[in-house]
Amino acid sequence: MAARGGLSRFAPLTGAIFVILVVVGFAALGRSTPGVGASVTKVHSFYHAHHNREMAAAFVVAIASAFLLFFAAHLRSALAVANPAAVRMRRAAFGGGVVAVGGFLVASAGHFALADASRKAHVTLQALQALNVLDNDLFLPLAGGIAVMILASGISLVRSVTLLPHWLGWVAVVIGIIGFTPAGFFAFLASGDEEGDDQAQHRRGQHELEGRVLPPGLESPPTVGAVGHSWQTA
Repeated sequence: MAARGGLSRFAPLTGAIFVILVVVGFAALGRSTPGVGASVTKVHSFYHAHHNREMAAAFVVAIASAFLLFFAAHLRSALAVANPAAVRMRRAAFGGGVVAVGGFLVASAGHFALADASRKAHVTLQALQALNVLDNDLFLPLAGGIAVMILASGISLVRSVTLLPHWLGWVAVVIGIIGFTPAGFFAFLASGDEEGDDQAQHRRGQHELEGRVLPPGLESPPTVGAVGHSWQTA
């Protein structure tokens, strides 16, 4: 029992670990990826050049989602202490956390598939571009789940009898509501639709793809593998 009590003291740290891993995955490892409107040449050149790093970023975010689930479970217990009567709110908060975990896992899988497909011979460039569009728009489940978790927690804390001040609950309520407004969703869109930092490298990749792969009369390369073969034989 003492060992369990000792370990439970570290449960709130799972939330901090989750945030740190997400920052590492999105900011330290992942870069500004091609947006929805990026050309197929830009998508291929970016992920072909940053293949290993983007796959690592997907792995880190997937690991972070596990810590989010543990934090959501701890949050449900903490809300039960803060406001025992708000049963539905703590259930909603935990449910939002579960949805967010699923969203992060799906987003990680989509990003991993995109980076992996950039070097697969049988994947067409058009399929790679479609994966890029999905990768940019897979934020909805995780954003919605986080918003529900914060909103439900805020509502519960507003009438709490202990744990945290009521004003912090109101702040959480405001943040949760903003998460469901265009302001919140556009923030996620903007973060995923930024242009890449390596513009010179993109221009070189686009020149190779268009100048060396596409002969006169050929409008688009059939597969990523065909592009790589053309680079080797050119």
